[in-house]
Amino acid sequence: MHKITTILLLPIILLLFSLNAFAQIPHLSGEITLSTKKGTINCAFNLSNIPSLEDYTIWLNTGFNIARITDETGETKYHYSKSYNDKSSEAFQYTLTTKPSQGKFLPKSLTFSYTGAFPVSPDTTQMYASGDWKGNIAFNGATVRMTEQSAWYPILYDVKNDKVINNYTYTIKVNNEDGGATYLNGGIPKTGGANTFSSNSPVPMLLFSGDFTFLQQQGIHFINTTLSPQERDMLSQLTNSMVDFYSDKMKIPYGSKISYLETTPVSKYSAWLFVTYPTVALVGRQFTLHNLFSNNPHLAVDTASYSMIAHELAHYYFGTIFTPNSDLKWVFLEGVNEYLSLQFVKDKFGRKAYQKKLSNYLKATEGIKQLIPLDKLKATTPLNDAYKYNYIPLLLTVLEKEIGVQKMWKWLNLVASSKGEATDYPFFKSSFMKSGISPKTYSAFEEKYILHEKSKENLIEEVNRQLSTTTAKKR
Repeated sequence: MHKITTILLLPIILLLFSLNAFAQIPHLSGEITLSTKKGTINCAFNLSNIPSLEDYTIWLNTGFNIARITDETGETKYHYSKSYNDKSSEAFQYTLTTKPSQGKFLPKSLTFSYTGAFPVSPDTTQMYASGDWKGNIAFNGATVRMTEQSAWYPILYDVKNDKVINNYTYTIKVNNEDGGATYLNGGIPKTGGANTFSSNSPVPMLLFSGDFTFLQQQGIHFINTTLSPQERDMLSQLTNSMVDFYSDKMKIPYGSKISYLETTPVSKYSAWLFVTYPTVALVGRQFTLHNLFSNNPHLAVDTASYSMIAHELAHYYFGTIFTPNSDLKWVFLEGVNEYLSLQFVKDKFGRKAYQKKLSNYLKATEGIKQLIPLDKLKATTPLNDAYKYNYIPLLLTVLEKEIGVQKMWKWLNLVASSKGEATDYPFFKSSFMKSGISPKTYSAFEEKYILHEKSKENLIEEVNRQLSTTTAKKR
């Protein structure tokens, strides 16, 4: 009875939250003109419906020169100050005043005019070996790629709550002087040099424009990919199975249909997957979407690729619906999503594949020389990939063994539904209590695997025990 009541109430709760949050969602309108051949960008944007913030900064990419920031009429020109800190390595942070001597303030609507010129890198012989990343404004000679991390549009930052506000509704005209096609996240790709895009749903804004083709299959857009029809069909089925799995387990419906985008980097060897929901992008030269498939002996999705894609799709919950910040930002943003992908692997491929993933996590965790306990992490603590992608899912797996997988899903739902929380260790700990875990159970786990001076050794011993127990049962 309790389960049925929860399911019936959930859509109402989500609707009430959406209506309440919608009033505070900024709207971006205006025009961007660019040239993929020359590397130039000119923007004239109006940002309206700006929420009230006690303390704030506005982020814009360091490659832009601001002509003016005004009210929506253009009559009132605002003075601004500019700073740079480690909150964003891609952007300068701006604050506004009506006069140089007055304190900063934030009106409900702002108009921005700015321009920038960026390197165009079509020749691989002239490129660095590495040096491309998600936050880059990347002109590769054929296309330009920029994301919310690039701060190509004005990004709001709530200083008091350590929250980046970059999911906007929009109505934007994109002019590409060199023609081709354009895709703006949250919309559908369009051909031609001038197109207007709009979205009534708030999204982080990825812009991709230039010489590329696109098509749709099973409701999924494939942008600038060279996948065969069979490969697209397999990837579509895989994507839909992951979406169904997460929706069922999280008890939170997945959002819009996923789009897949592929492009080459502005460096020789950089290659990575990233998500700007609802777009999953692969940037690479030797590594492409083709590498997700194997042909031994028949065409199939490589099993190792399932976990990778599942991790990216999990970012809808931890990264889009719930935006981590503070001390445990990367624990939630990457570690929890890796744990989610692990659950999909177990469900899809069974215990053998699951145990293999655990063994890989274990090996990487053993290699961490100085493991910093969760309760000691700070926002400025540097974390390597082994910590985020291997240690954290192992830690959650050990806790799952203590409390059961259903209680873990309940905790994941509770965290993903949390609003305005600072994701520090007190939040991590209290969220388990709120999800129904007894203080005694959590304290025992905490003492052995977080606070203990040999917490790493205890974790490794327990995972090895779980792996050996499973092997013994098979015999």
